[in-house]
Amino acid sequence: PYIGMAFGLDAKCSGPQLGALMANSERVSGACGFSPKSSGVKDVYQQAIERLAKDGMAAGITRNDIKKPFMAVFYGQAAPAFTNPESMNATVWAAVHGSRTVGSEEQAKKFHANIVNSFGPELKALRAAVRSATSCLMASRLLWTTGSTST
Repeated sequence: PYIGMAFGLDAKCSGPQLGALMANSERVSGACGFSPKSSGVKDVYQQAIERLAKDGMAAGITRNDIKKPFMAVFYGQAAPAFTNPESMNATVWAAVHGSRTVGSEEQAKKFHANIVNSFGPELKALRAAVRSATSCLMASRLLWTTGSTST
C-alpha cells in the first residue's frame, strides 16, 4: 500500500523553516519559502550573501556557494572550521581568505558572525534557548548518572 503525503514538501532550508515555525517568525518563514508571503522575499542564502557583502566577503559568492557553510553554521559549526579550506568551496574561500593557503582565524570569525547575524534576532534567540536547554539537560543527566548532588 502507498503511504505518503497528499502534498509535496519543500525542503528548501528545512532547518531554518522549522526554526521559523518554532520562533513564530513570519520574516524567516518568508525567507525560507515557507509562507504565503514569501513571493519576492530574498531567501536566507541571499540575505547571508548581502550580510557578507557589507563586510567585503561576498565577491563572486552565489546562492549555491553559500548553502553548505550557511547550513553548517545553522546546525552548530563553529568559526574555527572556516580556517580549513575543505570547509568551503574555492569561491567562498577566496572571498573570505583571499589568496591565503592557510585560513585566518579573524576572517573565519567574521565570516561566521556574518552568517549567524543573517539568521536575524528570532532565530538567534531560538538557537540560544536551545543551547541553554541542552546545557541544562546535559548537566542534569550528568548529575543523574554520577549520583552527585554537589555543584
